[in-house]
Amino acid sequence: MRLLLLSLSFVFSLIIFQSGFLLKRKELHMRSKCSDAKLLHSECWMQRQYKKVVVMLVDALRYDFMVPVVEHGSRSFFRGHMPGVAKLMKNGAQIGVFLADPPTTTLQRIKALTTGTLPTFIDAGDNFAPSSNINEDNLFVQAQGRNLSLWSNQEPSQRQVEWPKCLLLHDELRSSHPADLIVAHLLGVDHCGHKYGPNHIQMSDTLRKIDEIISETLLIVMGDHGMTTTGDHGGDSDDETHAGLLVFSPGRQFPPLPKNLRQIDLVPSLSLLLGLPIPFSNLGVVIESMFPPNLSEQAIALNYEQVRRFASSYAAANPSFQITSIITHDTTVPAEQLRTIHNLQDSLRAAWTQFDQVLMRLGVFSFAETLLCTISCSSLSAAQTVVRSGCLLLQLSVIFGGSNDNPAVSLLLVRLKAALKNSRNVILNFPWTKNYSNRRP
Repeated sequence: MRLLLLSLSFVFSLIIFQSGFLLKRKELHMRSKCSDAKLLHSECWMQRQYKKVVVMLVDALRYDFMVPVVEHGSRSFFRGHMPGVAKLMKNGAQIGVFLADPPTTTLQRIKALTTGTLPTFIDAGDNFAPSSNINEDNLFVQAQGRNLSLWSNQEPSQRQVEWPKCLLLHDELRSSHPADLIVAHLLGVDHCGHKYGPNHIQMSDTLRKIDEIISETLLIVMGDHGMTTTGDHGGDSDDETHAGLLVFSPGRQFPPLPKNLRQIDLVPSLSLLLGLPIPFSNLGVVIESMFPPNLSEQAIALNYEQVRRFASSYAAANPSFQITSIITHDTTVPAEQLRTIHNLQDSLRAAWTQFDQVLMRLGVFSFAETLLCTISCSSLSAAQTVVRSGCLLLQLSVIFGGSNDNPAVSLLLVRLKAALKNSRNVILNFPWTKNYSNRRP
């Protein structure tokens, strides 16, 4: 009985700890449909604004790689080597910081940029899993559903992208009937950063090659993440999260991009500009500056309804998430709609990207108490068996009930503190402990 109780306690302790440390987001495999939006009389959500869109995802394109160098300004191996970007800016293009939510690993960034969802810490492991793909509603699925012609070297089911295939972008752009949506994932900057770091002459050559492609296209250029001074990424430092974004259209002068622009905000914006439904699980906020003034309020309203629809479905599937109160009140005021979206985004980001320190502490204390009991108790009395069985029930309650408003958490914590203190006293009173203390000078 002693062995069984202690073994279960070890297992439950580890489960409690991993519940707080290895955060995992439950995916909803639902799809947005044209019939979901009833705010406009267009064919599907919003009238399509652009016939052709080119999206270039340059892996590890940090924001400062794109910033033009002022006259007589200092240059480096990674700055001042993209004159094509500077030329586009003179003709109305806008660049800005494109904030990536950590972990800044490539697959998680691609998921966010196509679905509009937020990652969790444990999702970083998927970056190294050959079978990982994107299963949620995304831009590719919506484009195919609306019969948009698509050229891409980074479809949701793909894991590896070969650089030679990226060069086919030239042929597609120059064809007489190019695709409606062209998405190219260029890996050269990331590969160069991992091998040499940003402060190397090879980075200058790589950025110039990317710049030549950019200067020939009408496009959205963006990085999925940045890189550190050693060329690494995956964490949450500014160098890793501050990717770059360039938006350019010869038919429209865009106002400056907002300062706090997040990568997931591109998903609802690009979807509506292409006349597509916003992916079901999106949590991004439309970028108002990318829409004509007469359509910005309609874009916000469509975005608001989509996010509320997702939040309602997610709350129904995950009752432990406290988000129902945020979506209970409906509104038609754009400012309040944006506030609701941001509140939902902040609430879910906190749940998905921040460790549950209460569960982590409980897991550590439970494991330590069980270990000390294993060392100090050669057998369990009837009373100790009852107490330890009750402790196991409290652990189960924490595992299934979580840490939010769960009375089992405080009860288990009190029980563990008392048990740890008692086990410590027992160990200190062991005969071998006393003998060791007496030998000390």
